[in-house]
Amino acid sequence: MDNILYQLMFKQLFQYGFNNTEITSIEVDNLKFEIKLNFDKGIYLLDGNGKETTLSKPMQMVLKIDSYYCDSLESVFKIREYWKKVKYFVEYKKLKKYLRKESFKIAMCYYSNFDSCLFFDGEISKRKISFAIDVIKEIVIKEQNEQVINVTYTNEEKLIAKEFIDCKIPDYIYDYDWEFNKKHNLDVDTIEYYEALFDYAHCILDNIRLQSNFSFALKNKELFVLINKQNNNFVEQNFSEKVCKLIEVIKKYIEI
Repeated sequence: MDNILYQLMFKQLFQYGFNNTEITSIEVDNLKFEIKLNFDKGIYLLDGNGKETTLSKPMQMVLKIDSYYCDSLESVFKIREYWKKVKYFVEYKKLKKYLRKESFKIAMCYYSNFDSCLFFDGEISKRKISFAIDVIKEIVIKEQNEQVINVTYTNEEKLIAKEFIDCKIPDYIYDYDWEFNKKHNLDVDTIEYYEALFDYAHCILDNIRLQSNFSFALKNKELFVLINKQNNNFVEQNFSEKVCKLIEVIKKYIEI
């Protein structure tokens, strides 16, 4: 997986704390290639120091799976059950059966760029269980039953969104270049700026209201001006062009 997508998913995932929280149910949508993990008791919100503070409202983690690498969603689960120091490999339907009786209590949660894998370690009814879900291409965390407002975008707007998603990322964005930020006296995480645009572009392709946990980053007008001035090579010129076009589309629907 492209390292930029790894960074985006890592940031999205670890805005929250999952240790000592509970997965109450799992939903599999084979049409959309999505796996939904429900946290009916909430997940931990983190403070500025990254410490777990209070529990959120009931939340849902949506894992969008890359259909290119698998035939069915059940195949992306790797589940292990430990009993009396013996390890057993179990099928997804058995995990589902356990969850009907009791929640999965999370002891640890990890994300690995290798196979883009999310790993949970914990227990159900005193059964020690670990499971991994791989070939994840996107992670969305939202409140349960959050209303999705549909919006109809034009084909031209969708093309602009797709071209932005597909374009190569310049080094000064990709690497969160500390020297670049210092040189221009910027107080902004360039990856968060890209993440907001990336989220909006996907909303346009999915015909839903524009939303992103990183919307605040787009308020940095200075970075937008600097992006327009970066033309040291084709990648920077192309990125600047795609950002400008996408921003114009976004401005039609929300104020930034």
